[in-house]
Amino acid sequence: MRHTHHRRTASLAFIAVLLAGAALAAEGNWLLEGRWVREPLPCQQEQTGDINPAGLEFSAESVVIRAPPLQPALPDMRLDARYEIAGDRITVRLSGPAGALSAMEFKPTGDGRAVDAAGYAYRRCGGPTS
Repeated sequence: MRHTHHRRTASLAFIAVLLAGAALAAEGNWLLEGRWVREPLPCQQEQTGDINPAGLEFSAESVVIRAPPLQPALPDMRLDARYEIAGDRITVRLSGPAGALSAMEFKPTGDGRAVDAAGYAYRRCGGPTS
């Protein structure tokens, strides 16, 4: 009985650490819970008015990369994400099943827009599509 109590306490402590990490990732992170589309792609498809599914969707633990509709052969990718916030810049460290893949850095430019380290501009197009 005593060992069970220690295991339960250790498990609760581990869960608390995970939740605290997620809260830190969210604090000051203006990328989260949004869908970002690289300009000049529109937020909506011009022909149908449907939401343009292409772009990046950021959540506390992952990034979903969605290909433009003109490239349907490319599957959506969900990668683990870790965020580093320095002032108004956010660095997103991505990793997939094979380990670390890359990092992206974003800086807000105002009015729901941002630019990455390569100079590509993005606009916020509402919340996630899924």
